[in-house]
Amino acid sequence: MMKTEEYYNQQACYTASPCSTSNRYLPDGTLLSRNFRTKRIDTHIKVDQNGDTIVKNTRRDYVTSHLYMGSFERVNGLESFYRVHTPAGYWDSRIQYHHWYLTDRLGSTVAVIEESGKLLQRNGYFPSGTPYLLPSDDTPIPLGGQAPTLGKATDRLHIGNRYLSHVGLNWHDNTARMHDPLLMRFTSPDPLASKYPDLSPWAHTAANPVNAIDPSGLYVIADQWFQDGIRDGLSTIENNYVEFDMNGNLNNELLNQCQSNSACFLALKELANSELLFISKGASTCIVNGIEKEFKSSYKEGLIGQVLAPGCYFAPSPDENVYVYTSNKLSSINRALNIAHEMYSHAFLFLKSLTNPNINPWHDKGAMVTNIIYPEDGSEPEVIINWSAERNSNLDYQIKSTQKDALKNYVNKILNSPAKLW
Repeated sequence: MMKTEEYYNQQACYTASPCSTSNRYLPDGTLLSRNFRTKRIDTHIKVDQNGDTIVKNTRRDYVTSHLYMGSFERVNGLESFYRVHTPAGYWDSRIQYHHWYLTDRLGSTVAVIEESGKLLQRNGYFPSGTPYLLPSDDTPIPLGGQAPTLGKATDRLHIGNRYLSHVGLNWHDNTARMHDPLLMRFTSPDPLASKYPDLSPWAHTAANPVNAIDPSGLYVIADQWFQDGIRDGLSTIENNYVEFDMNGNLNNELLNQCQSNSACFLALKELANSELLFISKGASTCIVNGIEKEFKSSYKEGLIGQVLAPGCYFAPSPDENVYVYTSNKLSSINRALNIAHEMYSHAFLFLKSLTNPNINPWHDKGAMVTNIIYPEDGSEPEVIINWSAERNSNLDYQIKSTQKDALKNYVNKILNSPAKLW
């Protein structure tokens, strides 16, 4: 049996008699607490003074409760303790030291390591996100033996989301919805389904889990290469408001607290608060219209960045998301400049063009011009299509403004660095 919260489409209780998992949420959908209830029968056998065997069965409820307050987690059960979570791992009050996560390219936890270097947990994943346990220092799996329980060191598995394995539920809590990796679908419809009529409202990652992630559907996502480039192009003050979690999701709430009006920061803030998902990566190649294009180490050699956008005739996105690529062969200063070019200019103006068709986000130098030539001999007219000689002034101005900001911020950091390394 499953009960769904009335207001925000979240599952409140799952019951597989006689066990259950129950959740409580704040009005904005934030998880407040989670309780795991297990009913067990304890059997007591004794022999009385007459030599008769007496068997007594006692039914007991064992409840483990988890209370969440931001990064703080309080656990009450057979033992009580608390954890403080960070994007890189967690601190445990029982053993008084930090545990560290090792993640794959999608942000899924593949290993948990304690400070001494001991490997506590090692996971693998099927493409759908279904996890399986691999041998580690703390959980060896003997041949023919029973594998230990998943989530012994951490329950944050596929793309960093909590894995609920209690009573065989085996779902991932993707914040906005629950993901069933065995069925490869969500357990409730997408609240933004009306914006994507060509996709099933229950589909996970547009049915492409190998190349895409869907942590909640409302984030700017950047890999570590891109995160470093974003920070390089922002000022020291602006960087105080830029925070990514272990999956590369940008913290919108923190970002919106900054009132900076620089060209780079304003573009980043608008992208982060839009309803589109912007996935940003450093890469050596990019597939455009089925053709693999290689990125170079400088613009003089060739292509160093690319934006794939829904509906773009020459570089369409493979789904409804916007993909921003920058060459991972660039120097740090050129990376910051290229992010200003691709993300803060092309991607930003593409977002603007969705509500203002007069905005052109691409390098096609003005409007398309169609000429019809009528031959004097009366033969069939010839249609010639070309581009006008006008520059795309809006795009030129945005690139110039954002790259000027990025260069200024990068140079200031170098000049203020104790090492002063260029």
